[in-house]
Amino acid sequence: MQRARQVVRWVPTFLLESVEVKDDWRGKGVGMRLAVEALRRLAVPRTLAVCYPAPIHDHGPDEPCAYESDDPEVRRPDEEAVERLRRAWERHGFSHLDQGVYVMPLHQV
Repeated sequence: MQRARQVVRWVPTFLLESVEVKDDWRGKGVGMRLAVEALRRLAVPRTLAVCYPAPIHDHGPDEPCAYESDDPEVRRPDEEAVERLRRAWERHGFSHLDQGVYVMPLHQV
């Protein structure tokens, strides 16, 4: 793990902040295909892609976030979505670095 952290500090990093698709297209792999295609097109040699797989929340600043709920039933859909996203990123070559952050050298895309 320490070696991975050192690599992240010294390698140019490409941060994929978010990919959002309309409700009708969710769950069909469209977002993942868009993200992977963006990585292919924007890849620079020796760049490290970094992502934090998590669902995008559409709530206002004063509305509660499911992640912060003490109720496991409120958190469950987000936790399941995160697990599906993690598995999808892993299928595309990303590796877990630490605390939910995933990385992949872009030459692998």
